Formats: sequence, structure tokens, C-alpha cells
Amino acid sequence: MTTKKIIAISGSHRDSNTDAILRQVAKGCENEGAQVKLIFLRELKFQQCCGWSDCYYQNYCIVQDNLSPIFNEFDNANGVILATPVYFDNVSGIMKNFMDRSNPYCKPPRYLGKKVALVCVGGASEKSIVKCDEALRSFSFHHRLDIFGTYSAVADYEKEILQKNKSLEEAVEFGKKFASYLK
Repeated sequence: MTTKKIIAISGSHRDSNTDAILRQVAKGCENEGAQVKLIFLRELKFQQCCGWSDCYYQNYCIVQDNLSPIFNEFDNANGVILATPVYFDNVSGIMKNFMDRSNPYCKPPRYLGKKVALVCVGGASEKSIVKCDEALRSFSFHHRLDIFGTYSAVADYEKEILQKNKSLEEAVEFGKKFASYLK
């Protein structure tokens, strides 16, 4: 039996609610025998997209930095988890920078059919979380990723989610289902 490989990417600027939920999702995946690599974008030094449009048409990013290997890891992963806190009804700035940098891999879609699970954590409202989810789904659409689903949780204050046992348990179950979904 081949081990399922999952990369789990956090777009949180700090280790708080989003990362706590992401770790629970990863735990669920590991409980199903998957190997999960957690990547915290805040720990990587990388540049924003330079806007060179030829990247999109040549399927190559001219910016080479600590983010470049992450895109290569997509190739070898069976599944990807994208986790972000909700900022102004959208993904965090660091997640948006990551998404922008992936532009060269949309045409042709380098990750066509790759399985993805989405995680949105925020404190404003359910409506705000839905809009953030729409941004991640749009990203997934442009990359032609196969969306497994979204896990969302409401948490506003630092580490608040750690007091919500039901949310933590649901995140583990979401991870188990995602790992089982992978081939």
C-alpha cells in the first residue's frame, strides 16, 4: 500500500486559530495513514508576484525563492489542504501572495485534478467565511483542482478555537474523510 502524501499550507500570520484547526485536520489525515507535511507561509521568505505576464503563458515563474519548492511539492502530493484566516471577507494577505505566485501554473493547468481540501477560520460572521471560501474555490477552479470540500470555523480571539471541542473534533473528522477520499 502506497502512503498518501498531503501538503497542508497555512496562510495565517500567527500560530492561532487557523493553525490549530489545520493541525486537527492533519491529525485526522494521519489517523487514516496519510503522511502530512505542514507548511506555514509566514516562515518562508518569498517575494510577491512580479506581474510578468509571460510566466502565465510559459508555465514558469521567473521569481525563484523559498516558495518555488512548494509548487514542486504539489506535483508529488496526492492532496493539498489550503487553510486561511478570514481577512475582510477574503483570504489573508500572505495566502493571496501565495495564490498570485501560482499564476504560471494555471495554463496549462499543472495541477489538473489534484485533490484539495479548503479550511477557512474567521470571527466576523458565517457570511464572511463563505466569501473567503469563494476565493479559495476560485483559486481551485483556475487550477482545475478537484475540491473535496471546505471546513470552516468561527473564532475571533487568539487561541479561541482551542476552547471549542466540537470544532476540533469536526476538523479531525474532516481530515479523516479527506484522506479517505484520496486515491
